[in-house]
Amino acid sequence: AVKWYLSAAEKNNVGGQFALGAMLEEGEGVPVDPVRAGQLYSEAVRRGHLEAHYRLGQFYEFGLGVDQDHHEAMRLYTEATTRNHWPSHFRIGVLHQNGLGTPRDDDKALSWFRKAADAEYAEAQCMVGKLYETGRGVKKDAQKAGRWYVMAAGQGDPGGCHALGLAQEFGRGVPTSLEEAVATYEKGATQDHGPCCYQLGLMYQKARGVKEDTTRALGLFIQGADAGYPPAQNYYGMLLLNGDMGATQDNERGCEYLRKAAEQNDPEACTNLGQVYLKGEGAAQDADKAIYWFRHGAEQGFASAQY
Repeated sequence: AVKWYLSAAEKNNVGGQFALGAMLEEGEGVPVDPVRAGQLYSEAVRRGHLEAHYRLGQFYEFGLGVDQDHHEAMRLYTEATTRNHWPSHFRIGVLHQNGLGTPRDDDKALSWFRKAADAEYAEAQCMVGKLYETGRGVKKDAQKAGRWYVMAAGQGDPGGCHALGLAQEFGRGVPTSLEEAVATYEKGATQDHGPCCYQLGLMYQKARGVKEDTTRALGLFIQGADAGYPPAQNYYGMLLLNGDMGATQDNERGCEYLRKAAEQNDPEACTNLGQVYLKGEGAAQDADKAIYWFRHGAEQGFASAQY
């Protein structure tokens, strides 16, 4: 397949250019090369390839293989929206929401999210739900939030599954049902969605809506941690340090998971890592590192790190 797409790209076949770019972006059969992928997407954009507009927009939004440029990302997404590319509508909403390449504007963000959500783009449906849940740009309305979460989760969107599961677990805008929360988290966990894995692990650990099963809980915490979710990394790191819940005590790996979470600004992980260095339990005692991580946790607003 690589040879075919390479040959097609060399012959200026726009489909081949895009396909080879995608393979280089994702490392599918070839080494990851975001710079070359970006070049191929650029060539495909010049020839009007719709999805290439979106992919290259993401490259500029996040600085992948190109210099980060939110204005250029906005331009590319906007061109794609003229052809009803709903993921591009969503990304424009994110740019407006965060003031990237444009002044922050919650009203414009909501407008772009709603266009995509009304077109049944699941990620946008979940976002509209979050806006109603938090009252950002709209009047807070838990029931409306719940309805949007139901739509997103119904399409299997993992973020929607997480949001709906929390709503079901704690009765936010939908009837409280621990059993339904478990089933909803499960849908997200099957997609290796870190937050769903973590919440489902807590349900199994604490026998909420399901029979207690610490072995299953541990597996879910590991799954969530390896998916890169900071609270799961922190939780599993502490289990490894303490040898709890069936985890084999391993100080080195425990600190590694805590560090991964702390480097993503998880405040509890920062504090836990600071305690490790302060007490010399799990790593060599190091007052400077302890102070660094305590301070970092405090900067995230975590009260325990402020003492």
